[in-house]
Amino acid sequence: IPAAPQVFVAWAKVPDLEVLPLSEAVDRLGSPGEQVTAAWLPVVGQIEASVLLLFDPAGEKQIYDVLGLEPYTEMARSALQEMANIIGTQYVFGIAESCGLTFEPEPPEVSEGMLGAVLSTVLAMSTVVTNYAVLVDTQLTVEKTDCIVRFLFIPSDTSVEALIENIGKDA
Repeated sequence: IPAAPQVFVAWAKVPDLEVLPLSEAVDRLGSPGEQVTAAWLPVVGQIEASVLLLFDPAGEKQIYDVLGLEPYTEMARSALQEMANIIGTQYVFGIAESCGLTFEPEPPEVSEGMLGAVLSTVLAMSTVVTNYAVLVDTQLTVEKTDCIVRFLFIPSDTSVEALIENIGKDA
């Protein structure tokens, strides 16, 4: 008799959302020397933006443990990339729906390193020029262990105007 497959259980708590100057949002993410795992998703469509997802180390380890994966392997990276794709897409579609605009994320890139270096790389790779960001702290519960995922939505300055003009309009 084959072993029953493990079930991955995750719950999300309603997040706190803040619109901040980009520099303040970056400061809130943590110390530049802090080790992080991040996923970056470019956003395309009626607005231009970038999305950055940061996973806390303990929660990330819990995700790997539940999936039976060795951390920092190609398989673990692929699993985290898929999780970032699911989480990031849900947030981006939620924002798009609340604005009645059409935009979507492209597939994510995942990297590990010091927060300052990861942020510098993401901002350099992004074509977005902006002064603002939307910071969302989400608490996932994965197999009874909390996992903090920080979601940073970085719209271009012209996209910020479109978002503000359209927020709350019926889709």
